Amino acid sequence: MDYSEAAERIIEVLGPIAARDLLRILEAGSGARAVVYRQLYERGDHAALLDALTDLEADPILRDVLVEHLRLQLDSV
Repeated sequence: MDYSEAAERIIEVLGPIAARDLLRILEAGSGARAVVYRQLYERGDHAALLDALTDLEADPILRDVLVEHLRLQLDSV
């Protein structure tokens, strides 16, 4: 799966509104992202999402590429 397909799948699974929310989180500064991640952790029911976000946090280049593809896909929705 390439990044465009991954972005399409994210929009498909989350829907455009939640995908835009995810995009805003991924584009936010590291401090803001940390707050969101902590809130998700404290809620306790988002382990799979937190795992994915942790992987993206660990690889800023991957995160930036996914952000760009997600932005492009959302622009066409």
